[in-house]
Amino acid sequence: MSLRQHILNVFQIYQPQKKWKTIYWLVDVHGVILPPSFHKKNDFRFIHSDAEEVLRWIARTPGQMLIPWTSSYNSELGDIHEWLLSHDIFARAFNCNPFESNTEYANFDKKPYYNILIDDKAGFMPGDWTMVKDTLKELGIWRNWKLRKAHVLKSKERWEKIMEWKSH
Repeated sequence: MSLRQHILNVFQIYQPQKKWKTIYWLVDVHGVILPPSFHKKNDFRFIHSDAEEVLRWIARTPGQMLIPWTSSYNSELGDIHEWLLSHDIFARAFNCNPFESNTEYANFDKKPYYNILIDDKAGFMPGDWTMVKDTLKELGIWRNWKLRKAHVLKSKERWEKIMEWKSH
């Protein structure tokens, strides 16, 4: 199944049937948000022109939650987080989903719960950001959130909470 079809299914079938209050988007950082980096220093620029808009849509739209997914060391997460915040993109967690608990049938201690996965290792290509944006438009749920430089959230307490969740 294509990512486009999966996004359509999540919003048209699964969310209404299962009454999900939140759609969790697990989004890889390197090769999906940022260009791949094989060095300690990140190349802080969006990999595609539509990536910033779609990520801001995920981060700011009620009922959606962005969870960046990265193999970066914890010492690098702060820089990634600050860079995303500078573009008005807030991630409530990195590499984990502290908002969903283990159940009788599922253990999320090592594999975070998510509804939509965007990862280059799963076949995502930088140009696919346009397809994601077009699919959200097709669903009638797209809103172009403008960058609010004055409203960028830079809360040390929130970042400390993210790092606390990350360590679990």
